[in-house]
Amino acid sequence: MYVQVKGGFAIAPVSFVSYIAYMSKGTKMQKDEVEQFPEEVRNQSTEALRRLRDADLTKPVDVYVGAESLTLPPVVLSLLQEVLARVAADQPVSIVTPDTIFTTQEAADMLNVSRPYVVKLIDQGDLEATKVGRHRRIKASSLDEYRQKQTAASREASRAMARLTADWGDDD
Repeated sequence: MYVQVKGGFAIAPVSFVSYIAYMSKGTKMQKDEVEQFPEEVRNQSTEALRRLRDADLTKPVDVYVGAESLTLPPVVLSLLQEVLARVAADQPVSIVTPDTIFTTQEAADMLNVSRPYVVKLIDQGDLEATKVGRHRRIKASSLDEYRQKQTAASREASRAMARLTADWGDDD
């Protein structure tokens, strides 16, 4: 399961890898579109978030719903914390499962690239997709995997640049 937010992160409970997503209610959300939560909801989310941040999230936490106690495991608490932060910041939130299917345009919006570039990634084998008739469809898990690979490659390139810069500084 992923928590998907406008202009924010999609959090995978196992890997906590993020990617930018612009989706709401299954349709593309324009970058300048704003969905607001009522101020009371934002304030309640801010208070709940403050309390969660004070809690030890490596252990289950008991939450009370009326008189009933409900124990939430750490992974759920981390997701809840992310959702509360987004609601407190007045950012829309939707839940996306790993097997959710996206069009090439939706995938492009999430990756912040053009649709033809997504098609190129698919054709090169860099992004897994299936064909439905003449149309390509991409699972959320495939987007997450691609994003992880890109993030790792970017970090390695940054490290290489840092080493190169350090080497230049040693010549002085």
